[in-house]
This record gives sequence, structure tokens and C-alpha cells, in this order.
Amino acid sequence: MVDSVPCLRDDLAVNHFHVHIAIYADGKQVTVPAGLGVGRPWGENPPGFIATGGCFAWIHTHDTTGVVHVFTQIGKSYTLGQVFSVWGQPLTSSGALGFSGQVVVLVNGGPVEGDPRSVPLKNLENIVLELGKPPKTAPAALYDFGTIRR
Repeated sequence: MVDSVPCLRDDLAVNHFHVHIAIYADGKQVTVPAGLGVGRPWGENPPGFIATGGCFAWIHTHDTTGVVHVFTQIGKSYTLGQVFSVWGQPLTSSGALGFSGQVVVLVNGGPVEGDPRSVPLKNLENIVLELGKPPKTAPAALYDFGTIRR
């Protein structure tokens, strides 16, 4: 368990939703890695999509699209800070991922004030983190989740 996020082999919670996270450091996109919250050994099907693992945290990624899968119990919620905890990376209002400086959080295109760790994860939201200067082209406000593999 990391930051109150369990990693289970069985008995996954019934509620399952998705958020998209895009990260830019001084205007350059940072890849959210596949396998966040997935215990090894991994099984990929197709290549690049982690379909099986030793366990799955209730916050995890299957691939590098930035789509985060969130399992919850009724009445339980998770935050952006917990994604970073599962990732094993720091996140503060003054830095993340080894970057030190201004951190701007956008949810569906709108700025969010306060501690970035406290941003709630909600179904089909697009969360953008801008570390330092923003990208030359503004990131899309919304993300097309299309047909997501579970």
C-alpha cells in the first residue's frame, strides 16, 4: 500500500473510472509511464499495453497515453498527489519530477488554485500539469477517451 492506495491481486473495487494526465516541463511533454501501480511480473498484450501484473494498485496505468485507471469503493476518492505517490515521484506547488519552479494545474482547461496534490481525480477529466513555462501550443482542454481498454 502506498499513500492509502492498495495493490490487490483479487477483489478489485466495483467502481472503475479514468482520468487523463498530461505533464509539460518547460514546454516539453513528459511521458506518464506504463505500469504505474502495477506489480511485476508484467504481461503485455498487445506490446506496450500492460494487461497483467503481480497486483494492480487502485490507481494505475496500462500504457503511456497518460490515461490513469482508478478503482474506488463507494464514498472513497483519490487525488493527483496519490498518483504521484504511487509513481514514487514528488509533487508540490513548487516542483515535481525533479523540476523546481512554478507548477500550474489545469483541469479541463481551467486553472486550479492551491496544492496540486489535493486535486481530486474525477471520471473523464483531463488534468494538465505545467512545470515552468507552458508549451507553445496550449494543451487540449479535453481528452478524447474513445474506447479505453480496461
